[in-house]
Amino acid sequence: DCLLNELQQRLGNFMEIKPVNAGMHLIGWLAPELDDDAIAKELAHHQIHTYALSDYCLQRYLPPGLLIGFAGTPVEQARDKVEALAQALIKMGYTL
Repeated sequence: DCLLNELQQRLGNFMEIKPVNAGMHLIGWLAPELDDDAIAKELAHHQIHTYALSDYCLQRYLPPGLLIGFAGTPVEQARDKVEALAQALIKMGYTL
């Protein structure tokens, strides 16, 4: 819940994040014109590791999105991790 709140507050204008009932990932849904694969690869250059949702589809029928893992992240680090993601996106030229 802490990570979800931080993501919604800091990145809610860039991606839509909804709660999940189970699992170890959230999905950050991106605008249809964005390329989730390109964003995920560029984020890796900034030491932010996430996965493009399109990597898990044989045929694209979902909007682009990023799988954001949260397992093993202490609550007290949530804000810093989200800020690191935000700063990487800003360096990549995205407006948040």
